[in-house]
Amino acid sequence: MEVQAPELPATPAGVPPIPIWGTVRQALDMVISHPRETMFPFGAVEVPVALLSSIASVVLYFTIFGDQPFHLSSDLLADPGLAPGHFFALLMLLAFQGLFAQVARAAAAVSIAGVATGKPRTLTESLDPAFTRMGGLLVVALIPVAIVIALLFSMVGLILIPFVALRLALSLEVFILEGLPPVAALRRSWSLFENARAPGERPGSLLRQIFPPNMLRLLGVLVVMALVAAVPVFVVGALGGISGGGRTARVIEDGLFTFTQAVVLVPVLAFVSATTTLFYLQLRTRHDARPVARY
Repeated sequence: MEVQAPELPATPAGVPPIPIWGTVRQALDMVISHPRETMFPFGAVEVPVALLSSIASVVLYFTIFGDQPFHLSSDLLADPGLAPGHFFALLMLLAFQGLFAQVARAAAAVSIAGVATGKPRTLTESLDPAFTRMGGLLVVALIPVAIVIALLFSMVGLILIPFVALRLALSLEVFILEGLPPVAALRRSWSLFENARAPGERPGSLLRQIFPPNMLRLLGVLVVMALVAAVPVFVVGALGGISGGGRTARVIEDGLFTFTQAVVLVPVLAFVSATTTLFYLQLRTRHDARPVARY
């Protein structure tokens, strides 16, 4: 099933800019008032994936890696002494979790967009396009990561990373809601932030062209969103650091924590997805509302 782009009302000229706190507050209100539509896509994907990952980790440490010290998945890059097979197993677990995290985000975006546009979707209708286009979701995730890695190798690249990351931040929403191919979705995310002006209107300053206002507003929305979500994320992360006992106890504790974390963070993930999806819908409405000349 291919998702049709949500139908949004035309935005008249002179519309106010996208609100920063207003967008975050609207996302919070949506999660509270529509818990099924916002949380179920994450619960239906992330919780089973976390359970399978936990079981796989415990089984591996009690069988194939029974003679090796226990390592958290976060130790993947921190410990260069990991055996190749151990490293590969942890990498595959992380890749498995990352791929289905993309699927959950895509399904949530479909469901949230449906609520925002007055066309609610069932859980099956939200999950179907996310699973159907799983390969494209992987490409949409990997290309920006590859770009960021390439930029890491120069001082200029390091400066450009936040700029590029913001311009490509809505690629997933574009990909799943507009039905575009992966590369086209990345280009579309980039172009959505271009300054728009009426035909005949003079371009703005160079600084305004380099840092479009809506890109800076997305940065503001992400910062406020992160501050709101920081407390539950910090609490859950701190609990994960509390462990004791020997290797066997730590293996079991980590498996239980991975599963519990996925359950507890479902509302937080729903809030984050609602925030980015609502920002995308507002940005697209303003971008596509009338014929414009692009800088």
